[in-house]
Amino acid sequence: PLTLRGWMVLITTLCAGWFLLLQRLGGPSLWIDEMLSYSRASLSDCDAFYAALSGANHAPLYERFFLHPWLMLGDGEFWARFPGIILAMLTVSLTYRFGKQAVGAYVGIGGMIFLLFSPLFIQHVREVRPYSLLVLTTTLSIYFWWNAVYSARYKYWALFALFGAAAIYTHYYSGFVLVGIAATTLALKILKIVSWHQLYRAIIAYIGIGVLFLPWLPTFFMQLQSWAVSWIPPLSLRGFFELPTFFFAHTLFSAPVWNGIIVITWVLFLIAIVLLWQLGQRGKPLFVFLAVFFF
Repeated sequence: PLTLRGWMVLITTLCAGWFLLLQRLGGPSLWIDEMLSYSRASLSDCDAFYAALSGANHAPLYERFFLHPWLMLGDGEFWARFPGIILAMLTVSLTYRFGKQAVGAYVGIGGMIFLLFSPLFIQHVREVRPYSLLVLTTTLSIYFWWNAVYSARYKYWALFALFGAAAIYTHYYSGFVLVGIAATTLALKILKIVSWHQLYRAIIAYIGIGVLFLPWLPTFFMQLQSWAVSWIPPLSLRGFFELPTFFFAHTLFSAPVWNGIIVITWVLFLIAIVLLWQLGQRGKPLFVFLAVFFF
């Protein structure tokens, strides 16, 4: 259980999260990709929406079933971006619960801090894009998969399949997360941590995800043929080394207003790493869990 100091850290972290995510939320105007998502979500006619989406690189869940009802209540940059903040804070809360259930309450707080002090997380969940719903649905998929593996209850496999399908319907890149979960499940079977029955249930869950995705498959193939599924070029050695430059250019040095905030968060992150390393000397599994979770 959390001590008074633990509760203070938890509440302070949540308050800091709301501050970082709401800071200048409605200040910058919508950029072109945000504007495209905003325009598609504003369409009331279903046929017009799917016609617009057939040439885009997105699945329908965020824009049609989440952002569209929200935009019926109001408009403007702040209003359009605010639901992403709600989803992001739900992900932060889920991260705390996941860490607490897996190892302990302080691990959950550490996961929250890592997430909230990630410039990449702060940058993308504040946009009128499906990334905030993507990170929530994939985190839910991992959470229910973990519960299914360690409890062997059918309802968690069903929830894993449901939110895994929801993640695919949010953004196609969630498929990489599902592939990672499948590879981890196979590794656990090889290490004899999970039984054959658990592996069979995992296979059935993945078949369920495939069945739930079947109605969208024709549209996905249409997007695939029009080269609209991904703008990311094939992975190369040069691209790998360019990634850190791109990351820092869009976080540490993106704007003077954010520069000080981001530098402070990086310093706090480094301090957290040192503290976790010292803690890891007494409990290696805890440190490894945190390192893998953050990575």
